[in-house]
Amino acid sequence: MDKRTFILAIIKKYELLLASGLIIILLIILAINFMLPNFQRAKLIFSQKLTLQQRYEKLTHKDKALLEMDAKFLQETYPKISWILPEYKDFVSLFSAFDLLQEKTGVTILRTNFQFGTISTRSASLIRSFGIESFTVPLTIEVAGNMSQLQKFQEMVANLSGRLIILDNSQWTFKKNNIAVRFDGRAFFYPVSAEIGAIDSPLPSLSKEKEEILKKIAQNIHIESIEEDQKRISSGKSNLFQ
Repeated sequence: MDKRTFILAIIKKYELLLASGLIIILLIILAINFMLPNFQRAKLIFSQKLTLQQRYEKLTHKDKALLEMDAKFLQETYPKISWILPEYKDFVSLFSAFDLLQEKTGVTILRTNFQFGTISTRSASLIRSFGIESFTVPLTIEVAGNMSQLQKFQEMVANLSGRLIILDNSQWTFKKNNIAVRFDGRAFFYPVSAEIGAIDSPLPSLSKEKEEILKKIAQNIHIESIEEDQKRISSGKSNLFQ
């Protein structure tokens, strides 16, 4: 018996078993082909479920944090923050602040000098001080007055009642009737992002130090006084053609 005849005899003898095996293998292949997309979809659904669960936990935590906040206090304080830390460099508000300081303290502001090149509100490069989130506007102020006036001037600059300014160093010149001082310092501004963060993004944390600053701002600044101060400052023409 040759080899071919032997193979045919084996197939004929076990044809039912082989046919059943082929059918089973074919069914398995077809099942895998049809069920594989469903397995992949089930895996995707499970992954999305985990993502949604994580987002829900973040939203729950954020909702709890928002409920614990004093919304009225923050709502009333935000305009005051914008007054001392504007969104742009806003040199007009700096001049206004110096005018008010001169009026309230009795000093004479001899000269103010801002660093040119960073004077543009939007187009110039932004300078961020090391360790400070806000951006800076380097400036120099020369004032004259007696000791009590100059002391009051420095206190008002630092008391968060007007535009935020830090005096880094000073040069004092003593004359007969008064004192001339040159202050080198920095004003600050904080650009607000035009993009709104994701709904499940975490809230910015407020340290105890920042909370104390907010309370100080809320106590020292009154919206009514801001409006009154702005009205008291004389300005030039707003329309060049009139």
